[in-house]
Amino acid sequence: VIPGFSMRDSWENLLKYLLAVNTAITKIKKEAEEEELDQASDLSKVEVNNEKSPLSLEDISVKTLVLNELNISSNQLYVPFRAYQLLQFLTAHADIGQIAMDYLTEQYQMDFDRFIFEIMSLYMANNPDGKNNVKSSVLGLTIDTTFIYYPKEDTLQLFETFSQRFPNKEYEKLLSIRKYPFYNSGESFLLTDNTILLEKSYSQFLNDFWFDKVKDIKDGSNQAVFNIKRYRSIVGEFFESYLKSIKEHITAQAKHFKVKSFDELVMDIDGEKNELTDIYIRYVDKVFLGEAKSTGIYDKEKYSGDLNEFYKESREKFFDSFGMKQIVRAITLLPAHATKFDPGFPQKGKVRIFPALIVNEKALQTPLMAQIFNKRFQELVEPLDL
Repeated sequence: VIPGFSMRDSWENLLKYLLAVNTAITKIKKEAEEEELDQASDLSKVEVNNEKSPLSLEDISVKTLVLNELNISSNQLYVPFRAYQLLQFLTAHADIGQIAMDYLTEQYQMDFDRFIFEIMSLYMANNPDGKNNVKSSVLGLTIDTTFIYYPKEDTLQLFETFSQRFPNKEYEKLLSIRKYPFYNSGESFLLTDNTILLEKSYSQFLNDFWFDKVKDIKDGSNQAVFNIKRYRSIVGEFFESYLKSIKEHITAQAKHFKVKSFDELVMDIDGEKNELTDIYIRYVDKVFLGEAKSTGIYDKEKYSGDLNEFYKESREKFFDSFGMKQIVRAITLLPAHATKFDPGFPQKGKVRIFPALIVNEKALQTPLMAQIFNKRFQELVEPLDL
């Protein structure tokens, strides 16, 4: 806190700073080379090459991904509910359960249900109806204090953990805020972003749990007990069980539907035991096929702004990692194998198929991603005789 500081004469400079940051992180190279743009003192004088092709939707999506992801709001009930299910799963898991419980105790002095309860309270119940608002003696205006917190003793550990500092020179990634969403002013704690606070219970928790705890666990030979592949497989186990519970809930009262999922869809295909797809729901001649993937996008690719880096040099492998090839395969195999688990599957006439990729990555909710995935899907099904 700077003694005597006032924002009265600083709002214009703050606005200029925000505009400069926005310009820097959304800069899209089209006609001119990036080095030329960086060195130019006047962008209007940079020569353009109109023969260069315009940016594709895939290019634009990758370059605006960071901003678009931040604009996606997190449901204040759905995210904590899913987080509760996740932590309940992790703390009961045979391999990682005790580690998860120890982590919550070390970091927050809480068990998992109290941890979720406190995050929901911080998000929704700090300043109900504005009763804690104060009036500025200088401006005479009411100041919203929703984002100012005065913790009680039994939650102090949570606030202290949430307000640490994380050294980060890649400012566009907001790593420090994502990891520690509170600022400790000495007298109170200031919340920097309420959406990021909610994600501390789920997506950011998964990240923190790996880097702060699981990754560093060694066995008697000083070898890592878990690698990232094993950790992601455990997350995948949760995602599968979570989707299964949702499927069972929404179809519990549904009549005349044929519903199968996961292990129920394992069968002999081309002489080998294989899973046709993850979720199958049929009503008369309408079939929903769902392929579930807990795959994530690493920060290096997400914040690259470059299409080749985003795809890790392989566009095909990127889409396949989210189940694209599997969902197309399921569509082609369905007519020959559906009766093995669904005797009522129509043998004549047309069947309408509604394919879906069910993912665990928030970045794929950004506006252009659905069109990009659909474009890839159409590329794969176009040559098929469906």
